[in-house]
Amino acid sequence: MSRAARTHSSVSLPLPLLAEIDKILKVGLMGFRSRAEFVAEATRAYLRDLRKMSFEEERKEMSRK
Repeated sequence: MSRAARTHSSVSLPLPLLAEIDKILKVGLMGFRSRAEFVAEATRAYLRDLRKMSFEEERKEMSRK
């Protein structure tokens, strides 16, 4: 995504969740450089999973007909 297409947003997360993210950042797991980068990628992955589940549900419905 280009820089021009980005916007700034604030999100509140529970402290234990932030601590887990910070541990991942500290050890350099998966190459994340910031909380924002981690959260953006986690959100993309979650949305992919939701789309996949939705597609599979639609396919199941179609096969029942």
